[in-house]
Amino acid sequence: MSLDTTGDGKKDTLLVDTNGDGRYDKIFTDTNGNGKADTVYVDSDHNGSFETVLTDTTGDGKMDTVMIDTTGDGAVDTVYIDSDGNGTFETVISDADSNGRADAVSIDLSKDGKHNVVLVDTDEDGSFDAVMLK
Repeated sequence: MSLDTTGDGKKDTLLVDTNGDGRYDKIFTDTNGNGKADTVYVDSDHNGSFETVLTDTTGDGKMDTVMIDTTGDGAVDTVYIDSDGNGTFETVISDADSNGRADAVSIDLSKDGKHNVVLVDTDEDGSFDAVMLK
């Protein structure tokens, strides 16, 4: 099903039922009007909540950010960020306990596909306790 959610006469939202159960498993939105999806919501386990959200934050047609609810509690647990649009996620942020604070951050500073810096909040007080450099 295609919808015009902005009222400009153009279809900017596509709802897809991939497994035929009557519930939408994927939603594609085009909020910038360029004809390409800039946000995709995915309900991979077909429970009615969207565990994965992909966004094109730069408008180049490539998904730059991926947010995933790995625990199924409705909160984002892991965020992958591709800051330069090359298809490699230079930054990974993890909130494994879903408390709204990052438990770990991994960064590829040299942009060689290997993460060089890892920050970890071992005691979950909101401050990083361990820094590992590679």
